[in-house]
Amino acid sequence: LETEAARAGEADIIVAKHRNGPTGTITVAFRGHLSQFADMARESY
Repeated sequence: LETEAARAGEADIIVAKHRNGPTGTITVAFRGHLSQFADMARESY
């Protein structure tokens, strides 16, 4: 169970159906003050 505070500023886009491609979940950053979504910064390994 995840708490909302642990994922503040994040949202999941669920691709449940796609005619010719894969399905899955994409995590994006939510910028509430601009009402927009953005790509998450990738972690460097």
